[in-house]
Amino acid sequence: MVVSLAPKPIMVQALKADGSNLSIYLGRSIILSTIFSGYGLGLWDSVYQLTAIVIGVAVTLGLVGALLIWRVRFALGPCECILRQITLYGFRP
Repeated sequence: MVVSLAPKPIMVQALKADGSNLSIYLGRSIILSTIFSGYGLGLWDSVYQLTAIVIGVAVTLGLVGALLIWRVRFALGPCECILRQITLYGFRP
């Protein structure tokens, strides 16, 4: 009996690393620092370690899902689009 472990198309899209790494990294940093740090909700000392891990994984999966929806219309993530504009045309305040 042969079992195929080939990823399904939605998993292939979700795990693609081209074009959204910066957006996921920055989004996760902003959201989780706001949840756990003193300038945000300050939950670092209030939650158990497992709860913090679950929150982190949930935020990451939420961002991956949001970027899957974003990538239906755009080729790059939002932060990558901004960075590309600055790189190609310069920063004009």
